[in-house]
Amino acid sequence: MKYQFLLITFLLFYAGCGKEKKYLDHLIQKGEIHFKNLRQLTFSGENAEAYFSADGEKLIFQAHDGDSLC
Repeated sequence: MKYQFLLITFLLFYAGCGKEKKYLDHLIQKGEIHFKNLRQLTFSGENAEAYFSADGEKLIFQAHDGDSLC
């Protein structure tokens, strides 16, 4: 009985002491309340725009990259 009590106590203590993993996103500015997480889609280009599809399921992205004109 004493062994079970110690085992349960240890397991509860161990489960409660786990480190909470916080996702610190460097793209989110301090104090921002509207974003949960962000992902950078591209690393180059200009005149970039993104639109949601009509059903809201897809993100359509367009950008100009290179020497040609828009």
